[in-house]
Amino acid sequence: LAVGMVAVGAMLAAATAARAWVWQSWTTIAEQGERQHPNSTRAQFDYADMLWTEGKLDETQRFFDHLADTGNPVSQHLALIYTVRLKCQRYKAVDADSLARLKTIAGSKLQLAEMNAFEQFAGDLRGHDCVGMSKTDFADMLAKFADAAPQPQSQTPVWRTRFVAADLYRLARQKPRQPWPG
Repeated sequence: LAVGMVAVGAMLAAATAARAWVWQSWTTIAEQGERQHPNSTRAQFDYADMLWTEGKLDETQRFFDHLADTGNPVSQHLALIYTVRLKCQRYKAVDADSLARLKTIAGSKLQLAEMNAFEQFAGDLRGHDCVGMSKTDFADMLAKFADAAPQPQSQTPVWRTRFVAADLYRLARQKPRQPWPG
């Protein structure tokens, strides 16, 4: 009985030490999540966020390129959004190819993750425009995404995307270039 209790105690101590090692930093949490959950959109983008935060921008872009080629539409869309955001933040410019790829989202169902990515990108644009992507350009794109979304306009991802677009128009002191429904 004593040997069994010591063995159970040792096993629990080892499991606790392993968990504590993983949870010691955001880096190890993100790396472990990416390794253990390769099909999890959240784990993949937590890992990409960790790379970005650590300033590993080339590695971040390679990771986004990989995710853009997966079969998961949400991962693909997020990778396209974050690629344009990264280029805008890093180079203060966005290339035409990245913009063309981003525009392919139009007509897809908008998800909460995409809406959050739009909000983050809009937050970056509050401080500065990018060559090829001004506040008004991004607002126009968001309005088109919302217009083309196949779900009801009252769903949160759609109306929040419209709200982000409206806020960008306000900041740019512009009116929408197209009439909005309703």
